[in-house]
Amino acid sequence: MGHSSTDNGVCGCEKEFHSACYGAASYIHEDKKKYCILHLPTENKGDDFKEALRNKLDQDDFDFRGTFFPGDESEFKDFKFNADVSFTGATFCGKGDFSGAEFGGAYTDFSVAIFSGERTTFREAEFGGERTTFRGAEFGGERTTFRGAEFGGEQTDFFGAVFCGDYADFSNVEFSSEHTDFSEGEFNSKQTNFSEAEFSGERTDFSGTQFSGELTDFSGAKFSGKQTDCSEARFNGRYTNFAEVQFGGEQMDFSEAKFSSKWTSFLDAKLNSKYTTFSEATFSSARTNLSAAEFSGEQTDFSEAEFDGERTDFSIAHFSGKHTDFSRARFSGADTSFQYATFSSTKVCFEGTNFIEKVTFLGTGQNTVFDAQSWVQFDHCRIDKPELLTFNTVLLRPGWFINSDVRKVDFTDVKWYSISDGSIGKFKDEIEALKRQEVSSPYTLLAQACQRLAANAEENRQYPLANQFHYWSMDARRLGSWSVLYQAFLKEEVRQSIEKGERRDITRFRDLRFRDLDTKALFNRETWQRIRNRERFGFINGLYWALSGYGVRPLRAFMWLIILSLVFALLYSWPYIEAPYSLQALEGFTAGYWGGPLDYLGYFLRTEMYSLGALARLNPEPKPEPGLFQTLVIVAGILGPLQVGLFLLAIRRKVMR
Repeated sequence: MGHSSTDNGVCGCEKEFHSACYGAASYIHEDKKKYCILHLPTENKGDDFKEALRNKLDQDDFDFRGTFFPGDESEFKDFKFNADVSFTGATFCGKGDFSGAEFGGAYTDFSVAIFSGERTTFREAEFGGERTTFRGAEFGGERTTFRGAEFGGEQTDFFGAVFCGDYADFSNVEFSSEHTDFSEGEFNSKQTNFSEAEFSGERTDFSGTQFSGELTDFSGAKFSGKQTDCSEARFNGRYTNFAEVQFGGEQMDFSEAKFSSKWTSFLDAKLNSKYTTFSEATFSSARTNLSAAEFSGEQTDFSEAEFDGERTDFSIAHFSGKHTDFSRARFSGADTSFQYATFSSTKVCFEGTNFIEKVTFLGTGQNTVFDAQSWVQFDHCRIDKPELLTFNTVLLRPGWFINSDVRKVDFTDVKWYSISDGSIGKFKDEIEALKRQEVSSPYTLLAQACQRLAANAEENRQYPLANQFHYWSMDARRLGSWSVLYQAFLKEEVRQSIEKGERRDITRFRDLRFRDLDTKALFNRETWQRIRNRERFGFINGLYWALSGYGVRPLRAFMWLIILSLVFALLYSWPYIEAPYSLQALEGFTAGYWGGPLDYLGYFLRTEMYSLGALARLNPEPKPEPGLFQTLVIVAGILGPLQVGLFLLAIRRKVMR
C-alpha cells in the first residue's frame, strides 16, 4: 500500500498511521521531525501532496489514516470508493467535499477525524458498507452538511462526535443501518437540522447527546425502527423543534432527557411507538408545546417528569394507548393546559402527581377529555394550590379521586359518571371498577371520596350535586358493611372471585344463590370474627336510608309518610281496634252498612284523613279513649313527626340555594 519510507527514516506520525504513509519521510516540520507528504502537518504542501493523493486514489488505496489535508480538496467529490476506506485521525483544514461520493467498501472510517475547514459537505453521499463510523470526529467549520445522504449497512456510528460552527445539516438523510448511534455527541452549531430525516434501522441512539445551539430541528423526521433511545439527551438551545415528527417501532425513550430550550415543540407529533417514555424527563423551557400530539402506543409514560417551564401546552393532544402514565409527575410551571385533550386509554394514571401551579383540564360538550370507559387515577395527589387545579366541562368519576383531598379543587360544569346522568352508569359499576384495579377497601375509600366531593359541591352551592355525593358516600358505607356480612357465608372460591372483580359483589339478600353458600360457615369461628370486625353501618343509619335516602330523597320520604297513613287508617278501620264507629270503614263495608264500593271509598278517605291528622299530631276528632285505639294514635303521633321531619329535611336539601 503506497511507497515505503523505510529508506529515509520513519514518518513522525502516530505509529498506528504508518501503514498510510506515502513516499519517503523526507519532509522536516518545525517540530524537527520528518514526515511523509501525507502526514506532514502543514498547509503548504504544494503539488507533491496532490500527486500523492491522486496516485493513492488511482491505486484504490483508500488508507488515509492521520493524513493532513491542507486546503480545499475536491478529489473526493462524486468519487466511488469501492473498497474499505479509512480517514481515522485525518485533519481537513480546508473544504472537505465528499458530496455525491459512494462508499461501497465494507468499512468506512472517519473516527476522530477533524474537519476544521469553513465548509464540510457529504451532501447526497452514499454509505453502503457494513460499518460507517465518524466516532469522536470533530466538525468545527462554519457549515457541515450531510443533506440527502444515505447510510446503510449494519452500523452508522457518530458516537461522541462534536459539531460546532453555524450549521450542521442532516435534513432528508436516510439512516437505514441496523444501528445508528449519535450517543454522547455534542451539537454546538447554531443550527442543527434533522428535519425530514428518516431513521428506519432497528436501533437509533441519541442517548446522552447534547444539543446546545440556537435551533435544533427534527421537524418531520421519521423514526420507524424498533428502538429509538434519546435518554439523558440535553436540549439546551433557544428552540427545539420536534413538530410533526413520527415515532414508530417498539420503543421510544426520552427518559431523563432535559428540555431547557426557550421553546420546545412537539406540535402535531405522532408518538406511536409501542412504548413511549418521558419518565423523569425535565421540561423547563419557557414554553413547551405538545398540542395536537398523538400518543397511540400501548404505553405512554411521563412518570416523575417535571414540567417547570412558564407554560406547558397539551391542548388537543390525544392519548389513546392502553396505558398513559403521569404518576408522580410534577407540574410547577405557571400554566399547564390540557385544553380539549382526549384521554381514551384503558388506564390513565396521575397517582402521586404534584400539582403546584395552574393546571387546567378543559373540554367541550362533544369532547369531555376523559372517556367513561377509561380508568383515571388521581389518588394520593399532592395539590398545593387546589383552586388552581381546574376541571371544566369534562367527564369524571368519583372513584378516580380516592385518597385525594379535592374539597377546594375547581370543578366547573363537570359531568359526573353515574351521578350527573344516571343512565350511563350505576353505583355498582364504580365499586366493580375499583375492585378490578385491585383497590383495597373500595367501599370505604369511595365513601371518603364522595364525602369530599360533596363538601366541594356544597361549598360551590351545587346543592343537588352535593346531595348525590352525600347519598353515594352513605350508600358506600352501607353496602360495604352488608357486603362483608353476606360474603362471610360464601364459599372461599366465590369470595375470591368477587374480590378480584371477576363477578359482582353481593350487597342484597336477593343476590345470594344457594349453591354459592358455605353451610359450614355458620359454625366457623373465622366467619363470626369477620362479621364482628366489619365496619358497622348501624340500624339507625339503615332506617335513615330506607325512610328518606339519607335525607336527600324527598319522594321516598313522602311515600313512606303516605304508607304510614294508609297502614294506620287500615288499623283504625279494623273492628278489633275499638275505634269510634265512624272510623270503622272496613267493618261497615264487610257488613254491608255503607252500600257499594264508592260509598266505602268515601268513608275510608275520612278514616285516612283522621290517620294523617294523627300522624301530624293535629288532635283530630273523635278523641281516643283509653285502649288499643289510643295506643295506635300515640304511636302515630310519635312516628308521624319523625317521618314528616325527614320529608321536610329532604325537601330543604333539594331546594335550598
